[in-house]
Amino acid sequence: MIKNIDDLVNFKTNSKNNEIKLVYSYIFEQIVSLYTYTVSNFYSDRKNRDFFVQQMRFTGAVTEKLSPVYMSNKENKKEAENKIAYILSLLDKGESALGILENIKNKDSLFNERDVLLVERAMEDNSIIFSSSFTEHPYSFQAMYSILENLLSIFKRFLCLPDPGELLNIIIKCRLEKEVNRDKLLGKETDIFDSLQRMTFYSSSTYSPLSHRDVINSYNDQEVTIELLLEACSDGRIKLDKSDFTELITRSIDDVLEGWSSWVLTLLFPTSSTKNLPMIDSLIDGICLKQTGTIKLNMEDLKKLCILGQTEQISDMLSKKIKELYLTNKKEKDKILHMDTSQLGAIAKWYRSCRMGYITEVSQIPSAISVLLYDRLENGSFYEYVMCLDNKIVDYSEKSKVDSLQRLVTFVINKHLYHEDQDLSLPYKYSSGLFESVNTIDEYLNLNKVNENDVLPNLSMVDWASYNKTKTRDRFKRPLKKFRSSIAQAKYKIEKQKQEGIHHYFPVSNNYPLPFWAMK
Repeated sequence: MIKNIDDLVNFKTNSKNNEIKLVYSYIFEQIVSLYTYTVSNFYSDRKNRDFFVQQMRFTGAVTEKLSPVYMSNKENKKEAENKIAYILSLLDKGESALGILENIKNKDSLFNERDVLLVERAMEDNSIIFSSSFTEHPYSFQAMYSILENLLSIFKRFLCLPDPGELLNIIIKCRLEKEVNRDKLLGKETDIFDSLQRMTFYSSSTYSPLSHRDVINSYNDQEVTIELLLEACSDGRIKLDKSDFTELITRSIDDVLEGWSSWVLTLLFPTSSTKNLPMIDSLIDGICLKQTGTIKLNMEDLKKLCILGQTEQISDMLSKKIKELYLTNKKEKDKILHMDTSQLGAIAKWYRSCRMGYITEVSQIPSAISVLLYDRLENGSFYEYVMCLDNKIVDYSEKSKVDSLQRLVTFVINKHLYHEDQDLSLPYKYSSGLFESVNTIDEYLNLNKVNENDVLPNLSMVDWASYNKTKTRDRFKRPLKKFRSSIAQAKYKIEKQKQEGIHHYFPVSNNYPLPFWAMK
């Protein structure tokens, strides 16, 4: 007799829910660390701050100059992304502005004369010049630039996944729905031909990946409930093998979290893939191994593997690579390279031991989102200058700065991170018609309304979406204090996580994102 979800699978649902929450928190904490570290560079001594500002302005100016040039089709867009990625890789290596310019002049296989002129013009128009750098940042300049530019969009995508405490139930609901005719389940009349089609479809043994969009659609479907599906399991309308269904749900959780996190991260790493080759491929030179029998290792990946607690797995990776060279069956090859079946649990275990301390539980995520938005708006004009953008955040009175900013943050959250307004933008100044312009917070709030028809799948921002002067001020006090004190500790937290990571295994043979400092 099937009474609840625990009867369908061979794992404890509470434990699996906790693992999902930990991986969700891990992704969020990496975002917070990236933002906090980026901002911390503006609080260093004047010489280092000015140097970093020049490098960030170079990132913004080159990105803006090269991006629109090749957007006419997909192939040209990819070509533009490769150019930007190459230039920014030189910046990450510490090259001077003139050194980068000289390098791309000699790289005629990738850059033409117009590209070089565009980069020169970007530097001239924005008065950008800087010498070689000996400071090694844990994150790429592209990621640091993108977190400032796309912060609101990143948070919106992050909140497009339903509450992690509900995710397992929704995934199980998604999979059960595919095992029964919807109309029959709901007691509606069905077309015989349609029923046969669905039976044929569901009898297929081919694995079909589950996307986070499937989860959102199922979450929004209020007609079919988990209770109805459990009843169908109980009375035999849905027939399941418990072991097979457990494996299906385990793989589906990975599908959803991997796909969702990659979708979020494309806003941080727009010119590079967040789904890199399994590190087994990039660590060991397979061609060299096959042709000469020589084991040649990539030292950068070797360092990353050590920091990610993978030292004991390197010999296992070599063994797999040798097998993969001589296997002819493609499915067997893929199985060899992707044998890590405990991805979710392993990342959750790693995160338990290697937290940065920005949050200690999922319930703290809304307050962290709010204070990062507060900082982004408070320093908006400076950050727009750093990114070489012409946007300006609406003005507020210095006398009522705190209340004004809190009103503005609350409105932005209500409009974009609780309700789902399609016009996604920070509160910039703009002109409305020929005679009306929006320059102040009051003008902005008067002209912009919240579309209350649609809300995001994740409702965690609900308490931060309504403004009450006293309650809102109290709500912001502690998180703001915590954020400001963490700025000075940003680099230390990253280094501490790296050192702790040496002793704890992080699975790299999957599509979950690595810690951002390992993705540079």
